[in-house]
Amino acid sequence: MNTREEEIFLPIDGVERLMGDYRKILESESGKKKHAVVIYGDTGCGKKYFCNECMRRAKEKYMDVEDVEDVVIIDMIGEFKGKNYDSKEKLRRVLEIIAYEISKGKEFKELSGMEEKSELFKRELSQWLEQTNNVLLIRFPKIEVFEEIQEYFNKLFVSNTILYFVMEKGTLVRECMKSLDRDIQYFECKPLKRGDEELVIKSSYSGAESPRFDLDGIKSAMEERWIDDREITIKEFKAICDTACRYAKRKNIDYITEIEIGKALIWDFK
Repeated sequence: MNTREEEIFLPIDGVERLMGDYRKILESESGKKKHAVVIYGDTGCGKKYFCNECMRRAKEKYMDVEDVEDVVIIDMIGEFKGKNYDSKEKLRRVLEIIAYEISKGKEFKELSGMEEKSELFKRELSQWLEQTNNVLLIRFPKIEVFEEIQEYFNKLFVSNTILYFVMEKGTLVRECMKSLDRDIQYFECKPLKRGDEELVIKSSYSGAESPRFDLDGIKSAMEERWIDDREITIKEFKAICDTACRYAKRKNIDYITEIEIGKALIWDFK
């Protein structure tokens, strides 16, 4: 299992506000243990960062609860990256992974032909969670069609499960809101706004071995990137910072100013 705990959460204002909303869900009666979260937004706007933090907070929350024995995290983002599966094959593989992960040293049957035995799988999963009093956190691979998310809910939305879905397609999000009658929380991540860049720098490059940014310099350099007040994504901004850091290390520069950022973007290590 890969919890991806090594990735940094960027506490920028918009994502921090969403995090506050999610904390309320964890602390509410309806959100105790079983719940589902859909995180959506444009490419690079912070969905993965936000989902990572949601999973971390949920793990910490339930690890501190006396009647919970353990929190099992199954993160399938990496498993399906760069691979092509049709919807039925992907669902079968998802169920295989879940059965394999939670059967390690535990009394949970490994089922074959799970797509034909969905009710049996669901019953076995429910019984295992009730008997062990575990909480199961699942993050799913990229979803393209509504039928997939519906199948995941039908088979996996049982007691003590917390499901995380990350998606970009607005049509898919709207279909979920329209068709799923379960208690699902929706969180929309948005691009950076002016002023957030300083927080990103402080969060990303605070390590002793990382070159330091001149904050006035980075703000000045970023002004040129805000074209017609278009917001910039976290991914775009971080790519600029990463490029500047790599350039600075190659040139033995430990304090990155606007000039160094400009050189890094123009020359790209040439």
